[in-house]
Amino acid sequence: MTDSVKELEAQLKEARKSQLFCNFLSPGTLFSEQRRIEIESRDLVKLAAYAKAGVVERHGAKPYGFRFEDGNGKALTGVHWLTGRVVRYDDVPDDKEHQLMRSNMCDPECCVVVENTNSYRFTGEFGEEDILIDWEGNVLCRGNDADIVAYRAAFRESLDAGR
Repeated sequence: MTDSVKELEAQLKEARKSQLFCNFLSPGTLFSEQRRIEIESRDLVKLAAYAKAGVVERHGAKPYGFRFEDGNGKALTGVHWLTGRVVRYDDVPDDKEHQLMRSNMCDPECCVVVENTNSYRFTGEFGEEDILIDWEGNVLCRGNDADIVAYRAAFRESLDAGR
């Protein structure tokens, strides 16, 4: 490959970084279904309305959230959850029915999740970069809110103390 071709490839890759995409995430069979569209801005109001009205995947699945990405597919944000309920490990009943959920959440990175039922019930980690919004685009909760960060830290300490 010549130096001029390498230079052109580098320029194209750099140009793609300046593009902005929204990647809508919907419940899938094994992995999340994804629909990626190019956007001009991070307008949560418009994107929430678009997701509610215009995005339907296989088997009628509707988005549980979206994230912003550059033109190379690199995530620029965490997941913007479209409605749902924030659930902490301690909120999950300690009984046989919920044993698997509690087992999956017994990790400091997964001790806070969002349960979403926009189409199918979907539960996923609520990370520090994630945001929970309503259908109007209003921010309801952030993964880095002080109470959630404190909860994760206390959970981590309790796990460390038990080892």
